[in-house]
Amino acid sequence: MTTLLLACTTSIDLANQGAGGSSGSSGQAGAGQAGDGQGGAGQAGGSGACRADQVTCEGSGERFLCCEADQFCLYSEGCSQAWVGCGTRPTGDCPQTGPVACGCDGKTYANECEARRAGVTASSQWCQPVEECAATTGDLFASCPGGEPGEACAVLTDLVVRCTGTDFARGGVRVAPSPTSLYLGAGSQGAVRLLAATSAAVATVPAPALKLVRSPFGLLVDTDGRPRLASDESTVVDDPLAGLGFSGALVHQAMNADQTWTRVEVGKKPDNDLPLIDVAVSSAGVSHLWYDTLGASPTQATIDPATGQVTTTEMTPAKSLIARRYALGSNDQSVEFGLGSTGDNTKTQLRVASDLGLSPLGAPFAPRSSGPFFDLVAPPVAPL
Repeated sequence: MTTLLLACTTSIDLANQGAGGSSGSSGQAGAGQAGDGQGGAGQAGGSGACRADQVTCEGSGERFLCCEADQFCLYSEGCSQAWVGCGTRPTGDCPQTGPVACGCDGKTYANECEARRAGVTASSQWCQPVEECAATTGDLFASCPGGEPGEACAVLTDLVVRCTGTDFARGGVRVAPSPTSLYLGAGSQGAVRLLAATSAAVATVPAPALKLVRSPFGLLVDTDGRPRLASDESTVVDDPLAGLGFSGALVHQAMNADQTWTRVEVGKKPDNDLPLIDVAVSSAGVSHLWYDTLGASPTQATIDPATGQVTTTEMTPAKSLIARRYALGSNDQSVEFGLGSTGDNTKTQLRVASDLGLSPLGAPFAPRSSGPFFDLVAPPVAPL
């Protein structure tokens, strides 16, 4: 069991999940039946290809099955590679209850109807123990207020999230407030877990496929209160002919109103990765990403979610700053932060760059390690 500690919001009560459900009996290829949805009339073939508007179901050898766009590939119990027909996606609302369904894609669904809606065969044979998450209020309030009489407690909320079978590690933890909830993103074993917390409960938010390789991921909330994610998915590849290189790209993912995600590639380099530095969203709802080009100046990219258009601008960083971070000012212009020298080799100072030069933020301090760092945190929108 791994514990994730936050001083951000209140309690969590994730929906309970029960044992996995199983698929119904299956028919022959081309006219399958599973669960509560009838299979469609598929077209089995031996060679060639399906139409562009059809779904291709791969089978053993050269056999394949062509299903219509409103269908999906229906596989046998146990999720073998042998298809048994075309399953039909439900068109109406799925029930809110029912046994949890284990999909052949390795994901867990609220019930079999939800699995079929996602175009996935449900099976009971691969099911693993369902992860359980819970949250409680921590004990940080016990030491508040501290300080001088009448001084407000610096801890606004204290949340402790515990999930079995999850390692909150790679990618770190990100928090982004919205007018109605507080979004919490946690890097977990190369993927992202996304939660939405209110004063009453915390719900799991369907997260997109986002590969966490080396650089942290970014989490922000748009002007409609929906989350957006960004991460560098570049990975090293060793081509026998071309030698070492990189595949993948820096990507941006925005949640739509129906909780699906729109993915946009921001940039890629065949000879290096593009570590993400910071993310922000403008008052017009445009995403801003700052990333390191490793060898050149940092780059700022803007992504218009309505069109998917990406515009990049090479930054001109202040030469005397290290550990640079970026945010948007009140005029939606890029603001640069960093650590600068104070003339005392034992101390450094946080500074902000503007047209007028560098302005100090806070008093000089002596770092306790060889690599001092700081973080930019968005203030709460309102008490949750």
